[in-house]
Amino acid sequence: MGDEPLEKAFSNEAFEAKLMASTPTDLAKVAMEKGKARRGKQVFYKSAAACFACHDPPKGTARLGPDLANMKTKLTAEQLVDAILRPSALIDKDYAQVSVLDADGKVQTGVRVSENDDEIVLRNLAEPD
Repeated sequence: MGDEPLEKAFSNEAFEAKLMASTPTDLAKVAMEKGKARRGKQVFYKSAAACFACHDPPKGTARLGPDLANMKTKLTAEQLVDAILRPSALIDKDYAQVSVLDADGKVQTGVRVSENDDEIVLRNLAEPD
């Protein structure tokens, strides 16, 4: 968790294993003591993790994850670290994929856009627009 280049940090399996083996409490403590907002922004926007693609996509691109700048839920430092390391562990229901059986007997999968007693509209993540 040193000052290695971002490319190395996100392509280094040993580094990833070290992060995943650490507790969120320990990582939160290190982040609070030594974290740098500039480096975090680089990880969010420029690393292979590509967090921005779902959470702050370019204009004209579908948002596939919640807008983190406008989160209403407050997380502890430990919960935030865990959410960053395991982003799929807790998915907001508005962004979770669902599978439904359509009237023709085919399974359709996507993110629920709207739903009422007569229909459900899904956004296919493979074709988000």
